[in-house]
Amino acid sequence: MSRKNEIICVGLNHKTAPLNVREMVALTKKERSQAVRDLQGEQCNEGSVVLATCNRCEIYLSTTRPDKSRRSARRYLLEKSRRPKEVDSSLYSYRGQEAVEHLFHVACGADSMVKGEVEVLKQVKDAYGRACEEECCDTYLHEAFNRALKTGKRARSETDISEHAASIGYAAVEKARKHLGGLEDCSLLVLGAGDMGRTVSKNLLERGVSSPAIANRSFERSKKLAVKIGGRAVRIERLPEVIGEFDIIISCTAAPHHVIMEDKHGPALEERNSGQLLIDLAVPRDIDPQLESLNGVNLYKLDELEDVIDEGLQERERALRDVAGIIDEECSDYRCWKERREAAPVIADLKKKGEEIRAAEMERAINRLEESGGPLTPEQKRIIEELSRQIAKKILHDPVVEMQKLLSDSGCGENGGVLDLVSDLFNLDDVSG
Repeated sequence: MSRKNEIICVGLNHKTAPLNVREMVALTKKERSQAVRDLQGEQCNEGSVVLATCNRCEIYLSTTRPDKSRRSARRYLLEKSRRPKEVDSSLYSYRGQEAVEHLFHVACGADSMVKGEVEVLKQVKDAYGRACEEECCDTYLHEAFNRALKTGKRARSETDISEHAASIGYAAVEKARKHLGGLEDCSLLVLGAGDMGRTVSKNLLERGVSSPAIANRSFERSKKLAVKIGGRAVRIERLPEVIGEFDIIISCTAAPHHVIMEDKHGPALEERNSGQLLIDLAVPRDIDPQLESLNGVNLYKLDELEDVIDEGLQERERALRDVAGIIDEECSDYRCWKERREAAPVIADLKKKGEEIRAAEMERAINRLEESGGPLTPEQKRIIEELSRQIAKKILHDPVVEMQKLLSDSGCGENGGVLDLVSDLFNLDDVSG
C-alpha cells in the first residue's frame, strides 16, 4: 500500500533557544538555498523548505518516512552548529497536522517574539519561494505553504492583530528613545540597508530623527536608502574613523561575522566624551559583545527588547484569540484536502491488487489449458485476457464507487478511518511497490 505523506518540522526559536544558540544555526541566503538542496537530496525527503529569521530556524520536510526525515533534519542542524549539545536541547519537532498548524501560527505572527508582526509573513513567502526556485517543493508543501500565506493574510485583514503589533525595528527605536529620553537631537547610524534597515529607518523618521546615516556593505544600497529617507550614506570601510560621531548605532546586517569589533572600533568608541548606545538586531550578532565593557558604551541585544515588545500585549492577546479561530478553520480545510488526496493512492492500490490477481490467475489458467490441450492461439489468449479484465473490472466497480461515496459523505477527520478500513478489508499492505 502507498505510504501516507506527512509534513514534519524541526527547528528552534526565541522561546526554546537564547541568542547565542540561535546564532549557531543562523543561515545566510546562500546557505538557505544550499540547505534546501541538501535536504532534498536525502532519499527519505520528498520536499524541503528552510525558514530562517533572526528569531527562528526551521526545516519543513514532506515525507512518507517521517522518523527518518526528522532525524535527517536534526542531523543537519546539529552539524551546522559548533556546540551540538546546546542546539539539540533547544530543538522541537512537529509531525503531520501539528506541523501544518505550527506553520500557520508562524505565518500569522502568533509564534513570533512580537505577536502579530508583519515581517514574518514575507519571510515565510521568501522561504517558500526559495524552495520553489530550487524545485524542492512537492505537492504537499506547496499546499501547506500556500494555505499558510492565505491564513496569515486573513489574520491581518480580519482581526486587529496587526493594529497592536510592533516590530523588531520599532522595538529597537523605542528602546533608544526610552534610554535617551528622546531622539530628535541625537546623531544616529543604521548599519544595514536590507528589510530591517528600512524598517528601522522608517521608525526613526516617525520619531522625529532627521538625516540618519546609513552604512552597508554595498555603498550603492546605502545611497539608495539614504536618498529615500533624506539621510546620508557612509562607506562602511570608513566606520573606524567615524563610529565615534554617533550617539546611537543600530546594526542589522546579514553578515556572518561581527561588523563592529573591539580591536578595530573600540579605540574610537573610548575616545567619546559622552555615552553611546549600541543596539544589535542581527543573528548572528553584528556587534562584538566585549564592547559592552568599555566606559560609556551601552549595548542592547535582540533578546533584551522584550520590555518594549510586551507593551500592548493585552490588546494583541485579545486579537490572538480571533486569529486562533482562523487557524483552526484553515487547518481543517487543509486536513480535508489531504484526506481527499490520500484517497487516490488507496483506490490505485485496490485496482493494482485486482490487476495482480487477475494477471496471475489468467496465466495459471492458460498454463493448465496448454498442458491438457496444447498451445493456445493468440486469439484464444486475447479472449481469455479480455474475459479476466472484464470480471476484475466489474468486481471492483462497486467497492470503488461505494468507497468514494463513503469518503464524500464522511466528515473531515473521518476519511482516514474509511481508508484504513478499505486497506485492511482488501489487505492492501501487500501490494507490490
